Amino acid sequence: NLGNMQFNNGKRKEAETSYLEALKLTQEVGDKVGAAQDYTYLGNLQFKDGKVEKAEEYFDLAIESFNAVNSTVNLIQLCLTIARMEIVVSRRDEGDKYLDKAREFAKIIGSPESIMKAIADIEKFKDQVDKK
Repeated sequence: NLGNMQFNNGKRKEAETSYLEALKLTQEVGDKVGAAQDYTYLGNLQFKDGKVEKAEEYFDLAIESFNAVNSTVNLIQLCLTIARMEIVVSRRDEGDKYLDKAREFAKIIGSPESIMKAIADIEKFKDQVDKK
C-alpha cells in the first residue's frame, strides 16, 4: 500500500493523504473491511504522532466498520493491538478498555485458547510496564 510505504519512509503527510484517498475509495464501493483497515492506518499514524484522542476516533471507526460485517477476528486483532499501544504510553485505563472489547469479541467465537493466551500475555505486559 502506497500510504504504508510513505509512512515507512518518514513521509507522514503524504501517507495521511494516501490513507484518506484510499478510505474515500473503499467507502464509495462499500468495502467495510477496506474502510476499517484505512481507519486503522489513520489511527496508527495519529497515535505515532502523539495525537492519541484523534487516533482513538479512527480506531473506534475501524471497530465500527469491522463490526458491521461481523469480522470478529479482525476486531480482536485490532483491539489487542490498540491495547498494547495504549499500555506502552502508560494509558492503562484505555488499554483495559480495548482488552475488555477483545474479550467480548472472543466470546462470540468461543474464546479460543490462542486468543485468550494473547490477552493474558498483554495483561502480563501491562503489569511489567506498570512496575517500571
